[in-house]
Amino acid sequence: MGLSQRATDSAPSVVRRKRQKKTAMSVFSPPQSCHSVEFSLISDPTAVQLARRLVVEWFRHWSLDEALIEDARLVASEIVTNAIKAKGPTVRMRIRWTPPHAYIEVYDQDPNPPVRQAADPSATGGRGLLLVEAYARRWNHYPAETAKVVWAEF
Repeated sequence: MGLSQRATDSAPSVVRRKRQKKTAMSVFSPPQSCHSVEFSLISDPTAVQLARRLVVEWFRHWSLDEALIEDARLVASEIVTNAIKAKGPTVRMRIRWTPPHAYIEVYDQDPNPPVRQAADPSATGGRGLLLVEAYARRWNHYPAETAKVVWAEF
């Protein structure tokens, strides 16, 4: 049970882990030259909170606009929640900044494309991709081996 982090474009940063129930939380200072980081999250509901936190930390590190950070935080929640439903043991998430755009990419174990559902006012769920579409500049998916990657651009 834990979190692993890999940074590209620079030396890896130090990650301190603090155990909480089923997942590990990270507290770290990202390296200045890093523009892409990847995390492996345990596939359980605590991963959603951790994913949101990581997106906020990295987007702030890159000095991105606070409104954009809030949009990305919401989108990360929705994409990671969907990935957890794919039932794999872990969910991989990559956060990238390629100026002028930032990206969130989430790998899950379901090779089927994501399906946007019609909004049902009485349903308690099913609006995730509608929110992704509303808050991301654009989004899509692509196959990855026996899985898929859902990505969003900001």
